[in-house]
Amino acid sequence: TFRVSSLYGFELLKEFSGIHIHGGFSLPVANSMAFQELTDWGADKILLWPELDRSGFESILTHWRDKAEILTEGRLPILMTRGVIPVEGDIRDSRGAVFTVVKTDTLTWLYPEKEISIKPFPGVHQFKIFFRDKSTSGTDWNLNGEWK
Repeated sequence: TFRVSSLYGFELLKEFSGIHIHGGFSLPVANSMAFQELTDWGADKILLWPELDRSGFESILTHWRDKAEILTEGRLPILMTRGVIPVEGDIRDSRGAVFTVVKTDTLTWLYPEKEISIKPFPGVHQFKIFFRDKSTSGTDWNLNGEWK
């Protein structure tokens, strides 16, 4: 199984047969048309865009439940860069929101304080990022929110 995070990944894998391809984050699959496009490229499972609200998830799951994945736990990066960020650890923006800057040998990552925590949808494959810190409360992002 290969997890593809860009369209070029599908191009690289097209010559191989007998493999399973999962379309993952950061492909912005937020509607059935995008879902269809990635299945046409060869994806067996596709991660839905984590910022969808409940009706967004359900509208796609009506047609694609057997091929869909939903991120149920974990912390998604807001930013990753090779650029130099002059801070590390927890930072706070002007609104008081907390973020964590993590530096590795080649990249710097910016994560939100709140991690995704969504109850699984019945019959839908779950995807989890095991960077989750169980001591913090999670957020369902837009799942149960209303767009105003």
